[in-house]
Amino acid sequence: MAQLSPDQQPPELSVVAPLYGTAESLAELVERTRRGLEGVDWELILVDDASPDGAAELALRIAEEEPRVGVLALARNGGQSEALRAGALLTRGRRVAFIDADLQDPPEILPRLLAAGHGAELVFGIRGGAYQSLARRLSSRIFKALRSRLCRVPAGAGLLLLADGELLRRVARQAPYPCRWIPLLGSLRPTMAAVPIVRAERPRGQSAYVGLMRSRIGLAELAAALRLRCGLAPGAERQGEPAARFVRLPGI
Repeated sequence: MAQLSPDQQPPELSVVAPLYGTAESLAELVERTRRGLEGVDWELILVDDASPDGAAELALRIAEEEPRVGVLALARNGGQSEALRAGALLTRGRRVAFIDADLQDPPEILPRLLAAGHGAELVFGIRGGAYQSLARRLSSRIFKALRSRLCRVPAGAGLLLLADGELLRRVARQAPYPCRWIPLLGSLRPTMAAVPIVRAERPRGQSAYVGLMRSRIGLAELAAALRLRCGLAPGAERQGEPAARFVRLPGI
């Protein structure tokens, strides 16, 4: 985890955004985050998940101009949950938010998550809107309803979230492989809140989570939740940390 110097105070909010196929939206993400969090002490950790579109180099150039941005470039693709875990370990904030970099989730939602977080350890942004096909919306609703019952989280909970920083970093440090965020967070029974948002259609590119990959990840997450309910480890023992091409911390 990133270390504070003796004269540094942790920022109020750390935001972690995984990057894969989102280079075209990256500059807009940073600018909208900057505008949306005006008056908030924040940092943004961009985690390049071995994206093939040059996102890491672009993120590094942005970080050279914006000292509140940090970059972690992973050497190999590990998927969204593992990229979020790697980024969470670098955060310093009293609270930590996860957000996608493709701008489907508006960065302007972050102040609303912060406000809801004053009375809760874990806040979920509950996504709404016709941003998927009807079949995908129905399958997603069924999956999230099952996961809600198994993990004791709000219906519609996903990885647009804000949490107490120490809680989130503790989960990241202790998570088996792969990191199943929702089952792990739900198993700790934190105080929770939910904030509805309207999600936009993806403005550029296509989602990597389609077809069999999406089904496989969903079933694996339900299996992890069942294992936790039975008192078992939700995944395999972690063998070291993923290799990184480079790391640039905020403020450096």
